[in-house]
Order: sequence, then structure tokens, then C-alpha cells
Amino acid sequence: MINVLSAVTNKNLVDPDRFELEVRTQLPLGSPRSRVEEFLNQRGITFGYDDASGTMTGIVRRVKGSNVVVTKSLQLRFQFDIRSTLKSIQSKTLYTGP
Repeated sequence: MINVLSAVTNKNLVDPDRFELEVRTQLPLGSPRSRVEEFLNQRGITFGYDDASGTMTGIVRRVKGSNVVVTKSLQLRFQFDIRSTLKSIQSKTLYTGP
């Protein structure tokens, strides 16, 4: 029963390692903020931007490794300089569950 549920719930989930590689390939340092927003919007990723810190945070919710008990997400943090160009990318795996 667990294997059946796992197979059903893991359908079409994002591979976090592949996705992070795609992010770093498609969004090289120095990319404009508008390009980062476009990239996230095209992939249906919710995000927010904090003007005070120049930080954009996005959450990828449908990540491989999730199951019926624990949900796995990938948090992406994009730091921009004063000219709104990308200066760093950080990623963190988040787990929700008991």
C-alpha cells in the first residue's frame, strides 16, 4: 500500500538537484532581477521580494522525496546588489511533517 501511495504522490515532482543546476545555469551571477522573476514565473514558482535587503525568496513545493507523511520543498534565495543584479543564490531543503 505504501509503495502504491509513494508512486502516485511522486508523479511529476521536481528533482531538487537538477532544478538547482538549471537555476544556476539559466541565472548566472549578474543577471537582472527582471530575468530572475521571469524564470520563476515561467515555472510557476511563488516568490516575494524584500526591498530593504534586496532579497528574493522562492519556494519550489513539489519536490521529489516528499511522501504522505513528510513534504519536501526547496527554498531559493536570490540576493541582488544596489543595481538589481544577481550577486548570489542560496538554496535550502525544507521538510514539513511530524
